[in-house]
Amino acid sequence: MTKFQQVRPNAGQARTQRPTVPAMSFSFRLATTIAAASCALLGLSACGGEEGPTAEEKAQAEANASAASASAASASAQASRSAEQQAQYDACTTATADLRTALNDVNSRLSIGLNYQDYGDKLGDVQVAYDGAIDEIIELGGDCLTTVGKPLENAFNQYIEVKNIWSDCIGDYNCDFSEGETNRKVQDRWAKATKILDRAEENLDTLAPTP
Repeated sequence: MTKFQQVRPNAGQARTQRPTVPAMSFSFRLATTIAAASCALLGLSACGGEEGPTAEEKAQAEANASAASASAASASAQASRSAEQQAQYDACTTATADLRTALNDVNSRLSIGLNYQDYGDKLGDVQVAYDGAIDEIIELGGDCLTTVGKPLENAFNQYIEVKNIWSDCIGDYNCDFSEGETNRKVQDRWAKATKILDRAEENLDTLAPTP
């Protein structure tokens, strides 16, 4: 006898009955397949997929998008204004550079002392700078003209007034330029010119864009 002996069932033994599975019709299988495909493509919550955003979530998303858009527009507008202001500041600085330098040179030399001839020569340099700048300053207009250009012109006029007073005094035997009423008038105009120049520089600085 072999180790594993084949045992056959007795003819009289009842065989175990396997449960029968009803056959699925073709039409039912096709309908099921189509339904599953529809759920997969459309992602319908009714098919057992994830639920979509709620009305509150949609509203919040729209509000966030609107706020981001407004912030971007504001930043863009601010950048545009800053660029425009920087361009105006640069243009005004360049247009008034020679005139400011010439006027400040006169102002600084007064602390050392100038005779009539040297004073006249310095004002001649200012006149050259003024003639070269005035057209461009007028063309720029705006704050460059009103808060920088006109004050510079005013300071120049103060220096010219001093020259006229000095010239008249030279021709007057009784006039003493270094003292008395004549000297007081001259000192007042020089002091006024200094203040005007300082204000013009401050006004120019205000044209620069703030960080």
